[in-house]
Amino acid sequence: MAKKRKSAHNGLKSALSGSITSILVHQLKAYMKDIARQVQDIAYQTEKKILDNLFASIILLVGLIMIVIAIVFFINDFFGLDRYWGFFIVGLVLIIISLLYKRKIDNTKYYNFER
Repeated sequence: MAKKRKSAHNGLKSALSGSITSILVHQLKAYMKDIARQVQDIAYQTEKKILDNLFASIILLVGLIMIVIAIVFFINDFFGLDRYWGFFIVGLVLIIISLLYKRKIDNTKYYNFER
């Protein structure tokens, strides 16, 4: 009789632990699928934002090139210079601006670590 009670108790215990385990595993799988969907959504939104910024940057770059060419022709017409002098002057000005901007970038710290 004692063996029957122990075996019934062990059977009930294993059935309960098995069902709890399967429920936990099922819930864990559902949770992991939800996390995977969220990660995919974040990745898609990030890729879309990067492409939108890239497209806007290309349009801005083309506009800036047109403005630089217009400045070159304005300098040539206003001062009566040959064509190459206008490109030379604008090129030097742009190089100086880029060197100053690079110096600013080198001096800027983008982190704030506490030690």
